[in-house]
Amino acid sequence: MRVLVIAVSAVLLFAACDRVGAVMTPISRATVDGLNREAFLCRYSEPDRAQECALAALEYIDDSLPDYDEGRVRAWNNLAFSYYMMSQYVDAGSCIDSVLQYPVTRYGDAERVIALLLAARIEQRNCEIAESYQLLYDIEREGLLRHHRDDLLHNYALTEYYITMLALNYHYRDGETTEDIRPVLAEIEGRRSELRCDYAQDMALNYALANSYLHLCSQGDDNTGNVRKALAACGDNLLLLADSAHFCRFQFANTLEMVSDIVSSPYIGDSCRYFVDTLCELLSLYGIQAVADSTLPAFLYDEAQRQMAVYGWSPYAEVRTLAAAASYSLSCGDTATAYGYLGAFLDGDYQQGIAPKQELRLYDMLLVSGFPATATERRDWHARAMESQQFVRWNEDADFLRRMDLDNAERRAHSLAMFAIVTGVLVLLLAVALLLLWRRTRQLHAETRALQLAKKQDVERIANVESCLSVMRHDITPFVAYLQNKKLSPALRDEALQQLIRTFDNIKQWTNLSIPNGLRFRPSQVRLQELFDHVQAQVCSTGCKPTFVPTSLCVEGDALLLEILLRNLVNNALLHAFPTSSESNRLVVSASDEEGKVPMVLLQVADNGCGMDGETLENLFRADKPSGSHGFGLILCRYIIKLHDDNTVRGCRITAESTQGSGTTFNVVLKKCKPLN
Repeated sequence: MRVLVIAVSAVLLFAACDRVGAVMTPISRATVDGLNREAFLCRYSEPDRAQECALAALEYIDDSLPDYDEGRVRAWNNLAFSYYMMSQYVDAGSCIDSVLQYPVTRYGDAERVIALLLAARIEQRNCEIAESYQLLYDIEREGLLRHHRDDLLHNYALTEYYITMLALNYHYRDGETTEDIRPVLAEIEGRRSELRCDYAQDMALNYALANSYLHLCSQGDDNTGNVRKALAACGDNLLLLADSAHFCRFQFANTLEMVSDIVSSPYIGDSCRYFVDTLCELLSLYGIQAVADSTLPAFLYDEAQRQMAVYGWSPYAEVRTLAAAASYSLSCGDTATAYGYLGAFLDGDYQQGIAPKQELRLYDMLLVSGFPATATERRDWHARAMESQQFVRWNEDADFLRRMDLDNAERRAHSLAMFAIVTGVLVLLLAVALLLLWRRTRQLHAETRALQLAKKQDVERIANVESCLSVMRHDITPFVAYLQNKKLSPALRDEALQQLIRTFDNIKQWTNLSIPNGLRFRPSQVRLQELFDHVQAQVCSTGCKPTFVPTSLCVEGDALLLEILLRNLVNNALLHAFPTSSESNRLVVSASDEEGKVPMVLLQVADNGCGMDGETLENLFRADKPSGSHGFGLILCRYIIKLHDDNTVRGCRITAESTQGSGTTFNVVLKKCKPLN
């Protein structure tokens, strides 16, 4: 007995230790990912199991991984799909809202699209096709699937988008807009190899493709080809379901119902018999012995209804299958079989509104088939049929108006875009035209200014020539007349000849400065002392030498022109200076700083000559009014200063101050620069 107690205590202790260890062991993200993956893989085959896994994942996240956003959003989408499969739309909508309101995660774009597409599928089941189309339109317009990535979630989202778009057109719109699905089908066929998700999604896409190809036959466009494509899609599903690991009773029932729809359609022909025989052979893999004859549709509808009833998790799919099977039986005149399906619908006690469109079909069949019922039951069916019919028609009208509004909005947006493009192009062309006009205007202004300047220069040259001729006549005539005097002494003749030579030299320099390609203004830094030295060595004196006051100042200007200017001023001063006992006082050349905001240099040439009266001083630098014997020398000086001022714009100028009997002082103002090293 004691041994037994010890053994039991040890077992309880180990169990307690294991439990404590389990509690102490933190839940990893791998655990949550595993639950989410299992929920995803069994979303069609075992929606109850998918629901349990998703709820467990959310519980683990709330307890141990509150920051694992990706796992939480994935679990919500898995849970929403499980509710959708079990036709629990309110609970599914709550999970969808949680996904859409949650902050963006790493895979938030794909998860958001998956939630929106599931919301669109729920709207379709409720026959609210306008809202479903709006969601699909928004997804396309926002480009949420435009940047597709090659991973499971994005492939799943893209496949769901195709399935939802096809389902909206082939089923909920009764094929009225089947022309809309042609480009979608073409896109799917071109990208099918990229849509790698899982076998369940492949089967769902095959089912949607088979329905779409069958409904395309109503357009009378390549019926044989479309029927073959629909049968091939069903065959692909049967091959996938043959693998026990992939078998899903829900997908199997859907495929059987789809094959029944195809083989019972008026579009099936003898050219498709081979494909029907092949499907019958594939059914033998499941223990179903089917024969490709007139009884095949009824047989397959019955088997599909039985499989869906055994599946038992999708009330919507059960109602849809019962409606399809009953409708075919009534079309064949098999009222008893149809009554069986209609009775199964009534006995199933399905929630009203679970499948409005299919319920309308069933109530209509109950009313027109003579199904045994009391007057109260028939009134109730009629009321429900009228209510469902009104609801369906209202939603169809709403869908039509929504499509019209969106199409108009698209056309307006396209028109506005085209208007914006055309306006932009016109504005661009106008801008280019204005730019070219502006450039041409500037060019014309430049050409006009150049012509005006050339005209001004031409006028100035003409004036210079006229002045030159006038002054030349004025300056040369006295010397010529003087030299014609035969009684003139040799000394005076030589002096007159020297004066005439200097006059011709000034004329030469004037000409070089005035005509095109003559002397040009070449600015540089000029040492005044070097200028003084050059002029002092070159001037022609009358026996007296001028005094040049030493200076260290430098100016900006043309050294050659400044030398000509200073030499002319010195020569002119020497001609008019009085001889004194002190020869150094006859003529003084000096330079000093001039006061002002801009640093300038004042260059002065002062003599002790006879001076000038006011009229002579006023016309001293005018070529049109020669003043005495100054002639070309001073006119040339004025022209040189003008060149300096035009090129430096520094206020360069030349002036003269004179008093009769007291001499004359010439003032030349030039731009100062720093002394050269």
